[in-house]
Amino acid sequence: MAATALTIEELERWVQFGARWRVVAASEREAVVDLSTCTGELVERRIAEDPVVIAYVRRAGSGGVGED
Repeated sequence: MAATALTIEELERWVQFGARWRVVAASEREAVVDLSTCTGELVERRIAEDPVVIAYVRRAGSGGVGED
């Protein structure tokens, strides 16, 4: 079964529900993002290959969104 593509909407919704995401690595071809609970516990690691999503997470920087 193929993983679903990571979207900007999913990342924004993740934060709206009080969780966090963090950029693990980002290049021109892909971005690796950790999705974590509000306490920082890793839930899932996702890979984005969509250039729009990659640009979004690269703009967020290494600290990600939802980090304290």
